[in-house]
Amino acid sequence: MTDHLQALAIQADVLSVKYELESDRGRELTWLFKKVKALSIRARLDRIIVTLEHHYYARRKAKVMDQRFEKLEQMQKEVQDRLQAQMQEQLTKVQQDMKDQMLESQKSMMNQLTQLLLGGQKKKERALWSTPGMTVKTLSIHRVSPRQIPQRSPMHTHLGCPSISVPSIKLAFQR
Repeated sequence: MTDHLQALAIQADVLSVKYELESDRGRELTWLFKKVKALSIRARLDRIIVTLEHHYYARRKAKVMDQRFEKLEQMQKEVQDRLQAQMQEQLTKVQQDMKDQMLESQKSMMNQLTQLLLGGQKKKERALWSTPGMTVKTLSIHRVSPRQIPQRSPMHTHLGCPSISVPSIKLAFQR
């Protein structure tokens, strides 16, 4: 813009010399040309001042922006550190909860197995109690004696092929 005003000021100088003495209109035109020239000089000075101010303010603004950026980076780092600490705490808590649940589940399974085993044992005892001729006395009296343990019979071979005989089991219940 200032370059354009300078070009106009030069043209105004040329025209002012040409029309200066001819008429009132020429004098008025010369006055306007001088005013344009003064404005172009003023615009050029303003441009220089603005450029200097711009550099000063630009450096100042850049410094302020750098400080803000550093503050933002610091805040971001603090937020990331806090989030990481919270995530670590949550992870630890979830791991502990899972461990507690696993232990509770194992205890529950052990209790269920114990109940099943005890229930099966009670059923067997009930079956023994319901057997005719069996009483508490007869159960405690019965013991396995060596003569009640089956003996292995020797292997007999017939034409080179071994044959196995099944031992007979003799259990005697005493009444």
